[in-house]
This record gives sequence, structure tokens and C-alpha cells, in this order.
Amino acid sequence: MKSCKNLKGGLQEVADQLELERKGPQHQAGSDSLLTGAAFFKMREMFFEDNIDDAKYCGHLYGLGTAFVVNGTYDENNSSSNAMTPTNTTTTNTPAPISTPS
Repeated sequence: MKSCKNLKGGLQEVADQLELERKGPQHQAGSDSLLTGAAFFKMREMFFEDNIDDAKYCGHLYGLGTAFVVNGTYDENNSSSNAMTPTNTTTTNTPAPISTPS
């Protein structure tokens, strides 16, 4: 949204500015998610010529700085170039043991 400086407000206000029609009532998961998706694709079309630069935007969430938690590991050296790369993580396919009462 910061790259779309003309757009202001919450989901419904942004949808109104983009001339999108809501299906269903506000604050209902299905209706809000459909409108969010429609707004994303309309913004991509209008402001990014249908091509969003992944290197610039991938892995960025509003309100988070360059340091955030990835898979339970805090990475203060994380930069936007490797924002989606997990650090110090391991993966196993072994199920956790189940404890039973004795």
C-alpha cells in the first residue's frame, strides 16, 4: 500500500477507491477475503502494470522491520534480499512421541 500513495483507509475504503464491488457483508471472512484478493489484483494491474517486483516486495509485512522471526529463530541480520530464507532451522519427518497416562 505504501507504493500506492493515492489509496487510503481500510479495506472497504480502498475497494471503493478501486471501484470494486463487495460480495456479502463486511467483516465476514469470505466476503473480506474475496475483496482483499480483488483489491490486490486491481492494485497490481493499476499501479504495477501487472508485474510486481518480487525482489522488492517478497516477504515484507506491514509493521515489521528488517528483523523478524523465521521458523522460531530470531534473525537480526535478515535483509530484504534473503527475507524468506530460514536460518538455523531443521526439518524432520519423525512424529512427536505420544504420552499416555499410566
